[in-house]
Amino acid sequence: MNNSKKSIRKDNKKVITDLNQSSKMATSLKLWIAAGVVAFIVVVVAICYDAFHQDALVTVDGTDYKLNDIEVMYNVYNQESQTEYMNQMYAQLYSQMGQAGYDYWAEDGVVDQVRSSIINNMEQTEVLYLESQKKKANIKLTSAEKKTITTTANDLMSKLSSKRLRKTKFTKTKLVDYLTKQKIADKYKEQLISSYGITEDTAKANVDESKYDERKVQLIQVATKTTDSTGASKAVSASKLATYKEQMNQYLAKAQAGTDMSKILGKDEKTYTYSETTFLVGQDKIDSKVEKAALKLKNKEIAGSVIEGTDALYIVKMVDTACKDSYNSAVSSEVKTEQNAKLQAAVKKMKTSYKVKEHTKAINALKIGEISLKKGESLTEYASDSDSKSSSSSKATSTPKASSK
Repeated sequence: MNNSKKSIRKDNKKVITDLNQSSKMATSLKLWIAAGVVAFIVVVVAICYDAFHQDALVTVDGTDYKLNDIEVMYNVYNQESQTEYMNQMYAQLYSQMGQAGYDYWAEDGVVDQVRSSIINNMEQTEVLYLESQKKKANIKLTSAEKKTITTTANDLMSKLSSKRLRKTKFTKTKLVDYLTKQKIADKYKEQLISSYGITEDTAKANVDESKYDERKVQLIQVATKTTDSTGASKAVSASKLATYKEQMNQYLAKAQAGTDMSKILGKDEKTYTYSETTFLVGQDKIDSKVEKAALKLKNKEIAGSVIEGTDALYIVKMVDTACKDSYNSAVSSEVKTEQNAKLQAAVKKMKTSYKVKEHTKAINALKIGEISLKKGESLTEYASDSDSKSSSSSKATSTPKASSK
């Protein structure tokens, strides 16, 4: 009897122990499930946060501008598209030379330059627009300018792929509003530049004319050296050289007889070429023997014989012994340099006035070259009109407020 009771108690203890263990296992399982659910929620929240949350890149006059704001995204699109266009153009050229896989984006400084241009262009547009409103510059867009803006927006919306439209989040209204703001900023910029009074006459004081001793000549030439597939240069055969000299002497006779140099060669001529070019004396831009012969000529005079240069035969005619092309170009460049220096100084003051703040961490985190496009994809906005979808035209919207979001 006692043994029977002991056995029952043991069995009861075992059952209780098993129940306790099962309860603990169930509790543990629940905890693991709960932990898994929490972890899943954390991951989902993190993904959603990354997808929808954006840090401010730039603050202007108290307004934060983030990546998806049209003020930023349009400049991202513009810079990335231009750079990718160059990338594809260079890649094609290198491929034709047997060097596949070229990546312009990987060149030193390219990504940083694109990043900098995006931010600088965006900031300049914003402060110039704000200043134009503050100064009551009374800038109004013409009907033609409004039409151009609307056409540009329509074209972009019709030519961009659906994938890129999703990436940029462009809409016609956003584009028209921003392009309007940009145009007003540009017109105000032109007002400022005009107010500086910098002209070619004032800029000439900073350009040394004596450094631009220039001549303009007309040339007919034929190469006397060829380049093989390895890049090595080789002189043409003696018989071919003799043929070239004979033909060049015939052309020289025509030129001396008064035939227009530009009309001596046939339209389909490929071996012999005509050109009009300029050179600065003593700066090795042109074959030294051609330069020596040219310096002896007056306007409209032709060298008395065919000139045998380093790698070509030449017929030389003087067009202008006092050519000013390079000097005038230098003066024009000086005007732009001085105007831009003044403008950038003014913009710098505006940025201080409107408390422009760059959020460096967020700016550096931008994945330049991957935001508005995918490297290597077709840039449909650069396609000809016949290749793109037809676009419609509508009236531009009213001038936007700088701080509207």
